[in-house]
Amino acid sequence: MLSTCRIHEVGIGGPLVDFDGNFVGMNCSGTKQRKTPYVRRPSIREFMWFHGMVSVKEEVDEAVRERFKSRYGDSAFLRAGGGQYINHLDAMFKKDILRKPLGGFGLEMDRSAYSLASESSKLLASKMNRSVVSIASCNGFAKKFSCSGVFIKGEACSATILTSASLFRVPGSSHLIDDNLRIEVCLPNQFRVVGILNCYNLHYNVALVDIMGFWHPRTIKIRGHPVTSSMDVIAVGSLFACRKLMAVEGKVLIGKQSKLDCKELCVSTCKITKAGIGGPLIDNDGNFVGMNFYDEEETPFLPRDVIHRL
Repeated sequence: MLSTCRIHEVGIGGPLVDFDGNFVGMNCSGTKQRKTPYVRRPSIREFMWFHGMVSVKEEVDEAVRERFKSRYGDSAFLRAGGGQYINHLDAMFKKDILRKPLGGFGLEMDRSAYSLASESSKLLASKMNRSVVSIASCNGFAKKFSCSGVFIKGEACSATILTSASLFRVPGSSHLIDDNLRIEVCLPNQFRVVGILNCYNLHYNVALVDIMGFWHPRTIKIRGHPVTSSMDVIAVGSLFACRKLMAVEGKVLIGKQSKLDCKELCVSTCKITKAGIGGPLIDNDGNFVGMNFYDEEETPFLPRDVIHRL
């Protein structure tokens, strides 16, 4: 659900109340947009009931209990003392509590992935929609830099994103970052949340950004196998302004040296824009091949085995 309240990131987790002081829900992200997502009171109460925090007789009526039983079955519950129930399908419920209609991702890909030749490539790229995000670094409300990123780790209500350290780099410096920047992450559901810099490596120009408030993202696996042969690949990225997925096909050029400083970079023939920096390069089976950078004549990428070592 959405409200028209515009909150700062410190308001995440705070209550939303009506003019009589009644609790309406919990704010779950702060954005510059005019709408703020929140978790509704009934969903929170049901969540508390699942975790044995409230009594079935006092807080949850029979209709709610029967609806949950029909959804998850009797095996989802274990009777505990004091008339309470404990949920044993925690992951399933967390996915359900904030589930929202996310729109037709396949249709979005049909409009934006015009450079993909085959329907199979379009389908493969569209599956990355829930893994790829767009990220911007801001100085106040002025956007400094924007690029893409990909989920590499997800927990109950937090996630870690692999992206480019160019978001934080001081212009003209090879070894300094700007600690005063605010990071905004545009999620697959088009909500925006604040990102926190976890760690970075300026030599390889990579960074990890942590976020809260997005449950169970679709993560990619970074394997340590080196890229040793030419292969068909797809570069995937996302536009920050409208959260539109981008994808383009190409081939890995084995033996070709990138013009950028890092000697371990590989090169593909995918032609991306700067918005695709930090986005994933995948093969025809959807496996992660590397993270994309930008050059006018070619697309350098940091291969997966190097990222795996970091």
